Amino acid sequence: MELSLGTWTTQEGKFVTRIFRDITERTQIAEAINEQRAFLRQVIDIDPNFIFAKDRQGRFTLVNQAVADAFGTTVQEVIGKRDTDFTADAQEVESFRSMDLEVMETLQERFIPEERITDAQGKIRWLQTVKRPIVGADSKATLVLGSSTDITHRKLVEEKLLQNQKQYAMATAAGGVSVWALDAKTGELRTDPVLPAQLGIDVAESYPRDVWMKHIHPEDLEKLLENERRMLDPAAPRNEEGNTLMPEIEFRGLRSDRSVIWFSGAAP
Repeated sequence: MELSLGTWTTQEGKFVTRIFRDITERTQIAEAINEQRAFLRQVIDIDPNFIFAKDRQGRFTLVNQAVADAFGTTVQEVIGKRDTDFTADAQEVESFRSMDLEVMETLQERFIPEERITDAQGKIRWLQTVKRPIVGADSKATLVLGSSTDITHRKLVEEKLLQNQKQYAMATAAGGVSVWALDAKTGELRTDPVLPAQLGIDVAESYPRDVWMKHIHPEDLEKLLENERRMLDPAAPRNEEGNTLMPEIEFRGLRSDRSVIWFSGAAP
């Protein structure tokens, strides 16, 4: 119940008025709204992805716990603040701001494959982000909604793999070893720079079948083709990794000047 009190005075004395209103329905609606808000807050806070919304002035109007954790603060402390309050890197801030405004101006979703942020500990983190405009009744966007996935681990793995590939390529090149792969369907040869350098031809990532076959000595060509057929045979013996077990073979290649170079090759 809701109680309202009032007083008035007459010749007969002073009186008090009490008015009672049944506010059960209103209270139930308010409780339902609060429960719904608490539920939605729990949903976005348990999401490990970054969820946030900003207005046209760049102020955060919504963030989840993941964003607050990255900034090293609480959700309440982030609301009303800007990127500049948490990020010292001016280039990062300008990139965020520019993309936010573009999304709101064009009313078009933007997918950002990679963007860098610096967290509260000063560590570089990589995000993959989708930003969408939130359009009001006047058909204008007053907010931008963002959802970001932390891809830092994947980025580090890719960089490590690339580094290992470069080191492996350097090691094989120093030893005169060439690594190549033959596409079973197209016959296209994919190789590192070592093989074309040894043959004295232009360096490329891949070569059509007729190009690289011209650089195999005619007397050894059939031997290589037979080796290829055996490698592609489903019934061929294989190791634990599933690779075909093939003996090492020797064959002759022809340089661009038609001089002979000997190769020794085997399947991995």
